[in-house]
Amino acid sequence: MKKIVLCLLFLAFYTKAQTPLGSEFTYQGELQVSSVPANGLYDFEFFIYDALTLGNQTGTMLVEDVQVSNGVFNVTLDFGTNVFAGDKVWLEITVREGASVAAFQPLSPRQPINSAPYAIHAQFVGSDSVSGIQILNGSITNVDLAADSVDASTIIQNAVGTSEIIDGSIGSVDVISTEIQLRIASNCPAGSGISQIAADGSVTCVSIAQNSTTTNLVKVIDPTPNSGSLSDMVFGLDGFPRITYYDETNDALKLAICEDENCSSATTKTLQASLGGSAFSAMAIGDDGTLAIAYYYTSMSQLYYMKCRDTSCTVVEANKPLIGGTQNLTSRPNIDIGNGSVYISFYDFLSTTLKTVYCQADLLCNTKDVFNFISGDGEYPTMVVSPIDNVAYVFWHSGSKITVAECKPNLGGSTTIDCTNIIQIGSDILINGATVAAPQVYPHAIIDSRGIPVVFYSIKDNDSDEQGQVIQAYKLGMLRCELSPLRSSVCDFGTTVTISSLSDQTLAGDWCDNTRCEPPYLDAALDPAGNIYVINHRGQLKRCNDELCNSMSVVMETTGVSQTLNSPDIGLENGISLLINSNNKPIIVGQLENTLGSSGLMVRTCRDRLCRTR
Repeated sequence: MKKIVLCLLFLAFYTKAQTPLGSEFTYQGELQVSSVPANGLYDFEFFIYDALTLGNQTGTMLVEDVQVSNGVFNVTLDFGTNVFAGDKVWLEITVREGASVAAFQPLSPRQPINSAPYAIHAQFVGSDSVSGIQILNGSITNVDLAADSVDASTIIQNAVGTSEIIDGSIGSVDVISTEIQLRIASNCPAGSGISQIAADGSVTCVSIAQNSTTTNLVKVIDPTPNSGSLSDMVFGLDGFPRITYYDETNDALKLAICEDENCSSATTKTLQASLGGSAFSAMAIGDDGTLAIAYYYTSMSQLYYMKCRDTSCTVVEANKPLIGGTQNLTSRPNIDIGNGSVYISFYDFLSTTLKTVYCQADLLCNTKDVFNFISGDGEYPTMVVSPIDNVAYVFWHSGSKITVAECKPNLGGSTTIDCTNIIQIGSDILINGATVAAPQVYPHAIIDSRGIPVVFYSIKDNDSDEQGQVIQAYKLGMLRCELSPLRSSVCDFGTTVTISSLSDQTLAGDWCDNTRCEPPYLDAALDPAGNIYVINHRGQLKRCNDELCNSMSVVMETTGVSQTLNSPDIGLENGISLLINSNNKPIIVGQLENTLGSSGLMVRTCRDRLCRTR
């Protein structure tokens, strides 16, 4: 019988300078044969296991012809660096006589390999006990580090400099673009400059003319002769304007897609050809971020509805008539969307009736209802949907006064919409110091910053020119709904609510006279701060002096000097559209008029909120 009676384990040390320790160690044991110390040559096999019995073998080594003297032997073993990784292991030994070719005889039990005192210390190195002085340059490479083992908390300030970073080792995929600005990824074309750099390095380009400190941007974005009339404009999801307009030369309804928020350039596309003479159109952004368009298809003598899949109308999901029979529009239809429902109001000249189409919770308008107002009333309607109660408020001039109807879902009724709550809200106003029943015409409604409808309109009156001749004049008026504390409705028509009216004098005097504008179509828009701008179709722009528009000022070049947005050979005919972009710059769109006649869709973007030219 052969057995191990003594097992000693110790490390082999080397004193040669700059020579690192290896993974080998010296093992000493005592071998007895039949209880007598052995002498002679013996072959040994050594195995490493992770358990006392059974378990997994993690290392093996054969050492032959080992000299055993009086039972004592010494061997140098090396199982590599991966065997002793901190977990407990056992050594199993088999032996045979050196001259023998017989099978090895196992010695049992397996022997645990225990730690030497300083090896224990090495396993549990104290905090901060190893510094840069103890680590040789280049001794730690990427193969020595586990994924995410080094983070920002383990690197002191200035520990990593340019000399520690290999050229090209850090790219855009290694950078958090929300924290570190990436390199500019592209250039702007000739004539344009960079107005914004995104986190990923992409750029937004604008015309250099628009960045000028001395001029406003005037740009013809569709040079087709006699195009650009009857326009409407909204912001797309990207914050860039979308414009619908009529191209008289090609008898087509078109869409211009601006390529920046100032519309310094745009692409155009035809939405509907062969219209038959005109294309009154209006747009709204759906609750799903898509574009909805109502327009008059003259060849069909019908009101049509177009639903696009996005705000660039890359795919048209619906394009169809809304009402059967023959309709004749006398003005642009109005469209708005609230709570997933579509509202469209228009005046049917053939039946002399104001109508409102309602598509309840259906942006494709497959199901709809129509409310017909009193016959003979309702020309030039304007409509908005309040975000407070998702009710549509339809305004129009009835006789000489502004009238409003509240259109809302008809809960439990035979129809889905109810517009029977109607009241004449206009009243006699003060003009030149006298209270007169001046006609209040051509209203245009907008939702103010509080979510409450405001309607602007033109006040028709006679005035005198510089030579004392009586001329027809228009002044600007305003009516504002007030939220009732007693009802959820925004425009409460009860006796407890006052709907305020501002005189023409409060709104800064003459709006235009018959030498400058007839008829006085209007448009209005909010700036990011909630202030309202109003414009007429000759490009005269006014701005509210406060959020409630208690007074207005004419947009000026310098104090006391009134300014229109036109030069002597540039005008805006046949309707006009207005937006205020995120930089508080008014954007005005209409048809270009010059000394050679009307030509092209024109956009004018002011260089600041006051549209100053110098």
